[in-house]
Amino acid sequence: MVDFTIKKNDNSPAIAGILSDFNGVVNLTTATKVNFFMEKKKTGRRKVNGVASITDVNGGGVSYAWQTGDTNESGLFKAVFKVTFSSGQIATFPSDGYIEISIQRPITNFP
Repeated sequence: MVDFTIKKNDNSPAIAGILSDFNGVVNLTTATKVNFFMEKKKTGRRKVNGVASITDVNGGGVSYAWQTGDTNESGLFKAVFKVTFSSGQIATFPSDGYIEISIQRPITNFP
C-alpha cells in the first residue's frame, strides 16, 4: 500500500506527517533535529538524507520539502523520519514498517 505519490521531478507537495507511537502523538518540544531518509524499496540504495522541519511541536507534525534530485527516479521507495532529542535519544517513525512512496513516471511529450 502506497502512502504518498508524486510524479518524477516534481518537488511539491512536501511529504508531511504526524509522528506517533504506542503512547499517542509524539511531543517534539525537546527534539533537536528531524531527518528524512528515503531508499529504493528493492535495492535499499539510499536516495534521500535530508533535514525535515517540525511543523507542530506539541502535535508531532513534521514535513520534508523535496530538494532537487530527490524525485528524479521513478519507482517504489520506503522512508522514515528520524528524530533526535536533547537527551540524546533517537526515535524513528514509523516505528513499525515504513512510509511507502511511489514516484511515478510523467507523461512524455507533455508541455
